Amino acid sequence: MPSKRNAPTSPGARRALARAWPAVLLVAVLAACTSPGVPAARPSPSLTPYTLKVLSGSNLGDMAPILREAAAATGVTVRLTQVPSLVGTQTVLDGKADGVYDATWFASENYLRLSSSAAARYDGSAEIMGSPVILGLRAEAARRLGWDRTPVTWADIARAASQGRFTFGMADPAKTHAGLSALVAVATAVAGHGSALRREDIPRVSAELSGLFHAQVLKADSADWLTGAYLRQLRGGQRPVADGLITYESELIAFNRAAPPEQLVLVYPSDGVITATYPLSLLASAPAAKDAYQRLTRYLRTPRVQDEIMRVTHRRPIIGGVALTPDLAGHRPFQLPFPASLATVDELVGAYRGRLRRPGRTIYVLDTSGSMEGRRLAALKRALSALTGADDDLAARLSRFETREQVTFLPFATVPGRPVTFRIPARAAGPVLARIRRHIADLRAGGGTAAYDAVVAAYRIIRAQHAEDPARIESVVLLTDGRRTDGLDLAGFTRVYRRFPEGAPPLFAVVFGDSRRAEMRRLAELTGGLAFDAAPASLAEVFQRIRGYQ
Repeated sequence: MPSKRNAPTSPGARRALARAWPAVLLVAVLAACTSPGVPAARPSPSLTPYTLKVLSGSNLGDMAPILREAAAATGVTVRLTQVPSLVGTQTVLDGKADGVYDATWFASENYLRLSSSAAARYDGSAEIMGSPVILGLRAEAARRLGWDRTPVTWADIARAASQGRFTFGMADPAKTHAGLSALVAVATAVAGHGSALRREDIPRVSAELSGLFHAQVLKADSADWLTGAYLRQLRGGQRPVADGLITYESELIAFNRAAPPEQLVLVYPSDGVITATYPLSLLASAPAAKDAYQRLTRYLRTPRVQDEIMRVTHRRPIIGGVALTPDLAGHRPFQLPFPASLATVDELVGAYRGRLRRPGRTIYVLDTSGSMEGRRLAALKRALSALTGADDDLAARLSRFETREQVTFLPFATVPGRPVTFRIPARAAGPVLARIRRHIADLRAGGGTAAYDAVVAAYRIIRAQHAEDPARIESVVLLTDGRRTDGLDLAGFTRVYRRFPEGAPPLFAVVFGDSRRAEMRRLAELTGGLAFDAAPASLAEVFQRIRGYQ
């Protein structure tokens, strides 16, 4: 089994965990976000102040010092609402961004723009910065494979992965641009015809893709969490779960700048990459914001600011005439085209989820104590049923239980209940999903709350399952609404957990109601997982986010 994740104790680790908690980042007033490289500027009195409300991807926190200075220079304060890429895409396509936000700022709009309804949602777009998706390998693994000194293609990477010569972590292609870019790049490169991937290419390249993605042992719903978790593993003094990461070049450079115990060697596939260009796009529903939007984009695309963006975020300038830093100057990767058809992308992502990747194994530890009676238990049932296909919007479709997946439900109240395990077949999954829905509907509330006893039981169950079938991405999900009333407390659980063999999977805690949120964060941190705060109304969205890690 892979190494147990040590508890992250550094301030940086705690900040990485905190990203999972809903937040709106008012970047222009973050006093802590200063950069000695960004000169101070005074606001021009001729510029009307404006607060630009921007729906953005989840990895733009490093732009805070740039945007603070942009506010001083242009009068435009940027308020970022950071969400996973899928959530943002769905919000725009559903029209729910209209009247709420002025603009969007995702790593890419490649997928979004394939929708026939997307063009009418916008009134202008400007690319701000670039970062290709590449492979970063631990130095030892790169030397062993010889990739620290010779050019490598995606086919070479897939072949080595299929032979068990290395493993990697990657963000979920169904939820993130980083993961989708990697999936599209390798499929396009392996197809080998020099043009955008076509739907008919997918069966022909599936063998190579399956070989690659069965070596994926770490999965996440955001690229920045992935690199943060990997850094914590290395700093924990134990062998990390994976040999490397497929993610943004900027994330890998920032990782190395954080002085980990072992540097990552950046591998640029010679047959091409997909690059995020971070378009800042004005929504057509926000005409009053157009002047402020134009002021801001003009400022961000000036040579001086492009240079500062590069030095602060390690992303590439989007305009010419800016000298690259040494980290970037030696690599000018070939750009691959993105598919021209939404059907092609959807089929590729469906193939990844259904048959190309290593399947998942999850134990859901469910609070069915007396305090869950009524609307809380009803919300739990709705959220879990949505994972079986009960809902049909984009987010729900890409978060459903997958074929070949193994799912265990462990209810608890005063004591842990009886676990029930379902294995979803590769074909004719409908009857099994119907059984899961019936099982969820039969959950009943009553009794006390022995959350930690139930988590101990869950780890023992998943250890036994792993012994029989180890080639899965494993996780534990705890949902509770109440304070512990029975059994172990957190200190007692910690003592038990420290005695577990290395390889315990991460725990994702979902808390609402009267739960001790700080305590749940400490529990998730102990196991290398995350804590999510959820009201009953948002429980389905939280479960969908957790699917990105499974």
